Amino acid sequence: MKQLYPESPPCIPAGYTQPTASYKNQVVYVLLAMLVFLILYLSMVVAAGYLLYLTIMYPMDTFNRLTILLKLGAIGMAGMLFGFMLKFLFKKHDTDNPLNVEITEDEHPQLFSFIHQLCAETNAPLPHKVYVNHEINACVFYNSTILSLFLPVKKNLLIGLGLVNAINLTEFKAVLAHEFGHFSQSSMKLGSYVYMANSIIQSIVYERDKWDELLEKWKSSNIQLAIFGWMLMPVVWLIRKFMALIYQAINLVHSSLSRQMEYNADRVAVSVTGSDAIVNALYRLGPASEAFDHSNNHLTTAIDNRIYTTNLFYHQRKATEYLSQTRESFRQSLLENLPKQPASARFIFSDEDGHLAEMYSSTQST
Repeated sequence: MKQLYPESPPCIPAGYTQPTASYKNQVVYVLLAMLVFLILYLSMVVAAGYLLYLTIMYPMDTFNRLTILLKLGAIGMAGMLFGFMLKFLFKKHDTDNPLNVEITEDEHPQLFSFIHQLCAETNAPLPHKVYVNHEINACVFYNSTILSLFLPVKKNLLIGLGLVNAINLTEFKAVLAHEFGHFSQSSMKLGSYVYMANSIIQSIVYERDKWDELLEKWKSSNIQLAIFGWMLMPVVWLIRKFMALIYQAINLVHSSLSRQMEYNADRVAVSVTGSDAIVNALYRLGPASEAFDHSNNHLTTAIDNRIYTTNLFYHQRKATEYLSQTRESFRQSLLENLPKQPASARFIFSDEDGHLAEMYSSTQST
């Protein structure tokens, strides 16, 4: 395994990957925003439940067709409203993708040994499951409900083979270290909290499901019953608008923290690979994507002619070779062909890209 696991830099300053004081302050702001959201949301659920209780228990002084209709209409409106708010409490926000293929340690022992060693070095928990797909990407994802705000979330690792096909082993280590860096420190768990809050709010504001279908059927029913469905519409509209404002507020508070989290994750990658690997890996994304798109365009034409392949990544490499020979701009964009300074350091970022470094420095001071 030592032959497959690149060595780490020997001299990393003590506390290099520790969050700064300003970062910890941003964590507090996001925690407060999440607490406000949770209190507001749960209060709305409780209020809707209490309203349903009142409509059921409210005494009727007289019994006639009108009072019975009003009673049933009020119960129906309150019940629908309570169901609207309650359904998001236990809804699972999964990220299942049929193109993601789970792999196991028995199938790929060397890869899992690599992951185990990297998790130990970055002080990160092991991923719950490991998946691969065709993309030029790598990420950590999780399936969760609102209960994940209180319970530990099992994180899964996704490795895009289109990316692996374009980078070397040290760069691969840097990419995974960056992903593990997102949850190697307890304060970085805020990312999952914000994700969950955003998922709930997005569902409330934008998602339409069977509840909305039921409301539409109610509105299309007998006019004496449909009027209550129409009366419920503005209430739901106001709730969705209110949640949209909360969504904007949470992301406004979280935006500077998220940039700092990316910066800290990069520092984790640098601590185990040095500074070049993560920069080189990110730079390779452009040519890799261009070659992959080029090969896929030709494979689509081949499929139309009933010609198929069993290996997308063979064609990605062939497309890289072809484009480097036939397209001068592509050849010059390859990392090994970039201009070099006298000290043999490559010009990876031009003067126009100077704002990228400022992004990190600004997040430290906000």
